[in-house]
Parts: sequence; structure tokens; C-alpha cells
Amino acid sequence: MQFYQLHPFLLHKSSSPRNVATLFVALMLGIFPLFIKDPHVIHLMILWLVWSIVATSWAVVLGFLGIFHFAQIAFFGIGAYASALLTMKTGLSPWLGIISGGFAAAMISLGLSLPALRLRGPYIAVVSLGFSECIRISTSNLEFTGAELGIWGTAPLWQGCGKMGFYYAMLGVFIIVLGFLYSLLTSKYGLALRAIKQSQISSDSIGIQIYKMKISFFFLSAFFAGVSGGLYVHYMSGVSPEIYNISHMIDIMVMGLGGD
Repeated sequence: MQFYQLHPFLLHKSSSPRNVATLFVALMLGIFPLFIKDPHVIHLMILWLVWSIVATSWAVVLGFLGIFHFAQIAFFGIGAYASALLTMKTGLSPWLGIISGGFAAAMISLGLSLPALRLRGPYIAVVSLGFSECIRISTSNLEFTGAELGIWGTAPLWQGCGKMGFYYAMLGVFIIVLGFLYSLLTSKYGLALRAIKQSQISSDSIGIQIYKMKISFFFLSAFFAGVSGGLYVHYMSGVSPEIYNISHMIDIMVMGLGGD
């Protein structure tokens, strides 16, 4: 489940050979289903793309801010549940549900990041682990989330969308997320984030608003995790509290750190 080697450019300015390699990988992913048509393999690739999005959103927070936390799986689950509930209860289209799920995860992330990002070292990890557990317990006991059974019967991305359609939709979102992060992190904003990671004292002395930068980037990371959760629930046709299992968070960390 190592994906990070596919886009190490998220941590540094890309060179020409690296750009060529990235384009080559994107091309291979694009033509992959034309040669490998086994439904099970396509299914695994779809899940790989979904989890790659959430793992990327976690890895950039670690890579640019040095923040190690366990809340990303909670944001993923919040996005999944929010998208499922909105589309099933209000008739919202799946795509709008996915975007709304991303914003739901991002807004709830503020409840964690506003106090926790003032902490340093292992304290953030401990607080985020407790936050994820609170989300899991709440979801498992609330009636409108289906309690332990979860929510099932969500609509696909569009009528008649099969595995091939899901694959290319997931690939498109994956490329958009990577492209957006690349543009953002190689801009002046990215330079400020690098400065914060290297030395918060020095960053503060040159006028960088450290706390606001951390909050905004954490918010963005949670949004992408929520979007990936929305994609997941519409592919799997449902979600249950099992999604918050710590083993999934470990998978995310392994993917994010695998190519470092």
C-alpha cells in the first residue's frame, strides 16, 4: 500500500525528470483498466485511489508542519457519514454530497485543531487519538447514523456507474487533489509552511502567522479526507462505525510514510 513514492514532489520543488516520471505514472494509471480488466483488480485499484487521497492529506501535514496525529480516519469517516446522510435524507446529488462531506469534516476539524495545534510534540497525537475515539463512540450510539449497523444503500456517483466509471472518477479526483496541493505547496504559502516546520521562533520573527497557518492547512487536510470518505461511501454503498478502526489509521500512516 505504498503510494507516496508516486508523488514525492509534494515535499520539494519538482525537477524535470521527476515531472516526466509523474506524467508517466499518471498515463499508466489512465490506461491500466484497458489492459487489466479483472473486476477484483479494478476494485482494489479504486480503493487504493480513495485511500491514497486521505493518506496524502495526512502526509502533507506531517511533511510540512511536522504534526503527527491520529485524527485523519475520523475526518474520513465524518465525510463518509455526512455524504451518505445528505444524499439519502435530502436527495442531494452524490457529487454535492461528497463536497458537503468534505466541508463537514473540515468544520468539525476546527473543534480539534483550535485547541490542539497550540500543543507540541506527542500531546497532539494523544489528543487526536482521543478525538477519533469520541467520534467512533458517538457514531456507534446515535440513531440517525444507524448505530452499530451504519448506513447502507447510498447511490452511486451517477446512474449506471460501474467499476470502470468509478475508477476513472476516483483517478480524476486523485489527480485534481495532487495538482492542487502541488500548486499550493510550491507557492509562497508552501515556503511559509516549510519555515514553520524548521523553526517556529524564526518564522514568528519574520511575521508568519504560525497558528493561523496551521489551522488553515489542517482545515484543508480534513476537507480532502472528508472528500475521500464521501467517494468511499458512494462506491461501497454504505458505511459503518468499523471505518474508524485504528487499523485503518495505521494503513493511512503506512501509505503516507512508505515512500519517505
